[in-house]
Amino acid sequence: MVDARDLDPAPLLASPALEDKILSVIFGQSPLRPRLRAIVAQLAGLEERARRDALTQVLILSSVRGGTALVLEEMNAMPLQIDTDRDPYLAELVRKGRLEGEARGEARGEARGEARGAAKALLRLMEKRFGPLSETVRQRLLAADSEAVETWFDRAIDAPTLDAVFADRPAN
Repeated sequence: MVDARDLDPAPLLASPALEDKILSVIFGQSPLRPRLRAIVAQLAGLEERARRDALTQVLILSSVRGGTALVLEEMNAMPLQIDTDRDPYLAELVRKGRLEGEARGEARGEARGEARGAAKALLRLMEKRFGPLSETVRQRLLAADSEAVETWFDRAIDAPTLDAVFADRPAN
């Protein structure tokens, strides 16, 4: 048994046959982006049906190597118009990509909202403990990521001063 990643893609890339170049996507350990860029660029010269079929093949093979997003990126960077609605596989990939993007965006928004809510709670705690905070401190708290807010919150509970809340502590 041979792992395709251990095979050199160079002979396939050097072949005049587009099918060989497309097959090279699953071979080798070298970065996938340059190969995909070259392959997708060659597809630009094909008539629409052949281009769509070849792109479908590239997408299927690249998904094995985790390169679907790279292919879609390269496709979007090219001055090609591809009607993904006419190909069920491409339409499904686009739909899944959109759903994943929306889910990531929602997750980031929720995480940011939670961090902002925690930062507001920390502001209240720190104002109760240390009095009015400067605008610089307020902005720092509101712009911080959730990990920093959690760290500062834990420190603010028993820190003797405001400076102690933000002091860097050596790792244990």
